[in-house]
Parts: sequence; C-alpha cells; structure tokens
Amino acid sequence: MTISFNIFYVSNVIAVIKENEELVNINLETKEITKEIYVKTSERMVQNNRTEPYIPEAVRNDSRMIIGGDDRSEIGNTNVHPFSTICYIETKFSDGSVTYGTAVMIYKNLAITAGHCVYSPDKGAPESVKVWPGRKEKESLFGYVNVLDILLNQTYIDYANSNEDWALLTLSGNIGDACGWSGIAFSDDYSYFANGEKVRVTGYPTEKGIRQYTGYGDVIGASDIFLAYEVDTTGGQSGSPVYDKGGYVIGIHIAEGAYDGRPANICSNITRNRFNTFVEKMK
Repeated sequence: MTISFNIFYVSNVIAVIKENEELVNINLETKEITKEIYVKTSERMVQNNRTEPYIPEAVRNDSRMIIGGDDRSEIGNTNVHPFSTICYIETKFSDGSVTYGTAVMIYKNLAITAGHCVYSPDKGAPESVKVWPGRKEKESLFGYVNVLDILLNQTYIDYANSNEDWALLTLSGNIGDACGWSGIAFSDDYSYFANGEKVRVTGYPTEKGIRQYTGYGDVIGASDIFLAYEVDTTGGQSGSPVYDKGGYVIGIHIAEGAYDGRPANICSNITRNRFNTFVEKMK
C-alpha cells in the first residue's frame, strides 16, 4: 500500500465519519458478525492515558537496543521484552491465498495490527489467522495462538479507508502471560511529534525471512490520526508497533508514502477512541 499526501489528511476514499461510528467484530470460529461502537469513555480508563507493559520474569532482560543511524538492524534475541511481544502473523483466505504481517501484544489475549493484514476488500474475512510472538525463523519459544475475533471499523470494510486501517485481534489463549505485552498510549495533540521527535518501528520484513528488524528515525508530520516518519520499512512490516521514546506503542504501521514531497512511512495512531475501546477489551 502506498499513500501520498501534501496536507496531513490521508484517505484513499472520501468517507463520512459518523459520531457513533460502527465497529464490526468478526468471529473466525463461528463466522458470526456483530456490531458495536467506540467506547467513548472507558470505565477502565487508566491514568495518564496509557497502559503499562507486562514483562514476565522469563523474558526480563537488562540489555538495551543500540541502533546506528536510521538503518534497520536485526533483533538477535526475540525472547526478551519488548521484542517478545512483537508477533509474526499468518492470514489464510478461503481461496487458499496466504499473507504475512506483523502485530504486537497489548494484553494477555489481545494484539493489534493493520486492518489490511487480516481483512481483504476483495476476499473479505479470512478463514484463519495465526499469531507467533517473538518468532525467529522456525523457532518460537512461546508457540502460536489462533485469532478468535477481529475488530475492525465499518468504513474500512466498506471502503478500504486508510484512515481506519487498524484491527484488534482477540486471541484464543492468554499467550501474553508467557511473552508479555507492550504498553499503549495516546495523545489528543500529536503535533509535538513533528518537532524532531523520534519513533521506533519493529516488525517482520518479508524479504528478510522470518526475522525481526527494527528502525529508528524522525517524525516529519503529524495529525490526530497519522504520523509520518523517516524510518525504513518494507512489505511484511504492516501492523508493526510504532514506539515513542518512552517505549509505549502509539501507532500501527500501515504504509509507505510521502509527506510534503518527502519519502515517509505512515502509521495509524492510537487515538482516544481506539485506546478506550482497546482498554475496555482488557478483561
């Protein structure tokens, strides 16, 4: 997916965003489809607009990632936090086709990814999605788990609207108890990211095999729903977590593109509405 824009509004279709916009939950076991709306004010809203990561004793590590420049580097040990929370995902459709991408654990049985990683405007909902936290080639300390439910925005299903290119995955087991999960955060004003702030993007580029790669670079544009950043990514990294300097996931990588004529990569922000809805599912 490629997106180009000069002002910070991104959409491959003009869609009206309703006040009580519908979300669609697709159960991959029963094929049942149900509707809900964003949770405007979560009863489980956490202090300081963020959730804290969970780091099991088995994946604790005091090492720090050292990145030279903005070039991607491989993560050698994916069994330590936060790399243990970053997932390789495999999506199978009814026509037999298979796609691959990245997700990140945000709770013991919840992960987030790009909508286009788990839903196809042409093929519809997938037959199955598998999630491997911290996978490296054939090795996976934590094994894998199936996706039970996929939560998407209705406008993404109807129009493949890039403004809503995100998905919440409910897993069939609590694999996060073993691999841990990353904290998430939101801000109602993302403009400060445009002033020399940096982000880190970590995922599974297809051409590198099943190996995690990470990059670190400047944010060059921001809005309430998107960030544009100079971090190298390639196919397979859609759905990768975008971390702020505090180590919180603030967005979901979705596309390559351009901002003000400059090459950039783009994420869907974790907005207040999305944050509240994700937190409400943490039960």
